[in-house]
Amino acid sequence: MTDWNNLDPAAHPSDRDAQLIDPFTVSDLLLQVSCNLKIITPETVREELVATIDRTMADALEVFDANTTALVKAAQLDRGNG
Repeated sequence: MTDWNNLDPAAHPSDRDAQLIDPFTVSDLLLQVSCNLKIITPETVREELVATIDRTMADALEVFDANTTALVKAAQLDRGNG
């Protein structure tokens, strides 16, 4: 199981495969729309999609912020500057 507050791709190669952004399919969107929206219009579906993207981006940035030092170190080592 991934410890999202302690990623270290330089020391743990499996951390390189951790997904910062979860897959989101058309089926996922349609399910959310079906469950969450009383009125389905192009505008409300777009709002639902944007809200999902915003939440996903916030989650990814939270993981990045918790692991910035380790991620930068791994990138520098990959380039040969570490």
